[in-house]
Amino acid sequence: MSQVQIMPQRWSKKRYMWWLSVLLILIVTGAYLVSWPEIIILRAGGPLALGSNPVLPPTGSNHVATLGIGDEAYVIECKDIKTDLIIRLRTKTGKTGYIAGGDYILIRKNASLYSIISEFDLVTFSCRGMLENRSQPANESKLKESGL
Repeated sequence: MSQVQIMPQRWSKKRYMWWLSVLLILIVTGAYLVSWPEIIILRAGGPLALGSNPVLPPTGSNHVATLGIGDEAYVIECKDIKTDLIIRLRTKTGKTGYIAGGDYILIRKNASLYSIISEFDLVTFSCRGMLENRSQPANESKLKESGL
């Protein structure tokens, strides 16, 4: 009498890659839905000094750059400290610094999955809900006026 051996099937490389890509898509989609990424642009209404330290005044060695009236910078991070909301910016020249107060408006635009991939350095995940009283949602006409 012959014996039949049942061998468990091994996953092929193609099937393994398919499951891995499905898992990756689910993780990215979940992160997108949970954090609601945005592209936020700060437009200066007056001269704004950026500092390298979020709590020290932007003078002397702490001074990074100054935004003039109408200059724009991308918000890359928000921090909620007990006394104020600190916003970290990246200027169009590539300098980064913190700003806590001053005359500015924030223009917010929800990021799409495409913009997360193609413009990842402009997308922020940390500001949702913190800037509601300081910003305005962007519509297409405002973005065209500002050249974005």
